[in-house]
Amino acid sequence: MGLSRSASPRLGVHAVALACAALSLQCGTRSSAPAKASPSAPGGLDEQCSAGNARACSELGKQLRADAPERAEALFQRACDSGDAPGCGALGELRIAQEDYAAARALYDRACKGKHADACNDLGVLYAKGVGGPQDFERARSYYRRACDAGQFLGCANLGALVAKGIGGAADLSQAHALFEKACRGGSGLGCYNLAHQLANGIGVDKNVEQAVRLYAKACDAKTAEACGALGWMFEEGEAVPRDPSRARKLFERGCDGRHGDSCAELGQMLREGRGGDANEGRARELYARACELASGAGCTNLGTALASGMGGAADFAAARGAFQRACDAGDATGCYDLAQLLETDRGGAPDVDAARRLYQRACAQGEADACAKAQGGAPSK
Repeated sequence: MGLSRSASPRLGVHAVALACAALSLQCGTRSSAPAKASPSAPGGLDEQCSAGNARACSELGKQLRADAPERAEALFQRACDSGDAPGCGALGELRIAQEDYAAARALYDRACKGKHADACNDLGVLYAKGVGGPQDFERARSYYRRACDAGQFLGCANLGALVAKGIGGAADLSQAHALFEKACRGGSGLGCYNLAHQLANGIGVDKNVEQAVRLYAKACDAKTAEACGALGWMFEEGEAVPRDPSRARKLFERGCDGRHGDSCAELGQMLREGRGGDANEGRARELYARACELASGAGCTNLGTALASGMGGAADFAAARGAFQRACDAGDATGCYDLAQLLETDRGGAPDVDAARRLYQRACAQGEADACAKAQGGAPSK
């Protein structure tokens, strides 16, 4: 059973509040200033709302959301019914939390038509992910564009990610670069992260690794977890910066705290091997489990290896099979290979030689050299 490493930093789109997976864009970060009730209106927000001021109802709902959620919901509904776009947007956020995504789409649509930029971005996320209705990347682009044009810089970053990859329309790396620059200047950590990735790899622009390091740091400080992981990877490998395992470890910890699965996996590796600080196999196993929960293929593979070997806790071959399956499903070739090895035996369940052969073929197609010989019925290379 082999340990797996997460991939080097890649063009990323951020995780969403609504349990994102493969194409994860960011929503829910309020980047535009909230509209306020009229300061000239007499009385407090409660009195203004009772007098028919829809914006006051919306603002009062925001103040009461944590302590009186039912009243806040009623206030948002009242504001939205009276045509207040921020009220519709706030009600849409509540529907997201309630997992009523179809209702959230309808509310975000009303809010976006009312020129509420945050809602335009969030509606774009729902269309991009196919949540609450059909997936439609062209429409996602249009909503991100409306958000970006209105000064919602996360919308610029999300639009840039689709434009860079040619999703929902033609690819245009120059346009994507301009969008990432605009987003980064506006304070979007995701924009800075994707801009850093372009510069670090010379994608559509002249390569400038030194500038990329500065932008990764800026994005990390803005709580973009992927950026902390990317910067940690550079300090771990000594790429364009002095090799510094201790600093890398701290950066991976920040990334992991921000729910970046690959950062958790890399931090686990460092604790297992005692790089950049003390070794702790029990903690490493916990980090692999967290990484796997956050959809890191490398994390699931390493969790499976820990479970199969008894590293940091009791051995559990049945649980190892499950971890390797999740790794394989996430595209980690080592996970497919290790699952195939278990399926050739009765460890953790009944043998299944045919399934093992298919997994070896899959791992081989994904670049796992040892799997190629096994797929043909031979022994792995030494």
